[in-house]
Amino acid sequence: MTRQIQDKLIYNNEEHYLNDELLEYRIREHPHLATKVSGGFTACWRGYVATYEIKNFELLLKEVSLIHSEEENEKDIFLNGLFNDLKKQKLTWLNCIIVLYKNKIIGEFNIPELNSYEEYELLEIKNGNLTDFKILSQDEYRQFKEEQYACFINSEDYEICKNKFIDSNVKYNEHEKTYLSKSKWKQFIFNEGNFKEMVKDDILYYTKKFYQANFKNDHH
Repeated sequence: MTRQIQDKLIYNNEEHYLNDELLEYRIREHPHLATKVSGGFTACWRGYVATYEIKNFELLLKEVSLIHSEEENEKDIFLNGLFNDLKKQKLTWLNCIIVLYKNKIIGEFNIPELNSYEEYELLEIKNGNLTDFKILSQDEYRQFKEEQYACFINSEDYEICKNKFIDSNVKYNEHEKTYLSKSKWKQFIFNEGNFKEMVKDDILYYTKKFYQANFKNDHH
């Protein structure tokens, strides 16, 4: 798979490349908001490159460039679908954990999560606001993910996530069964053990908040 052009975040006067695509959280929920050029460029399937900033504890879209857009108003249409306030462009609908990787120690992988770093800074975003953060060592980061997973699978949030996964996969397979070769279609059977392993491997994507506060927050 072609390495995707990364979005950037400006935070504490530092520029960080993101291992996540923040606008896609909303676009996945509302696919009609995707740009008309999405999927047309292998190095940027989403069809845009964005820069964000955290200012006064608010997560804002600083700028966005569309890839190979041929219509003058395409950018305006795209932004109008994402934001109620076009002057501010705050990600009010976003709830997630952003991971910033600092000072790589080991690894040359394109996916940051596969390398080792001196520090991991985690930002908790709720309704577009920076509500909490943690700065962790490598060992603390590993421990935090384990505890985050243990708390998550015993929460109502896990049940919601699981049911959403089942529902989306059943719908997808029904589509395959109806419109594609029926001989290639197999009924979706949910395996909770496999699902839990998938969640554990990418726990900070599936969780939208910190479930515990065992580590001190180190203010800059």
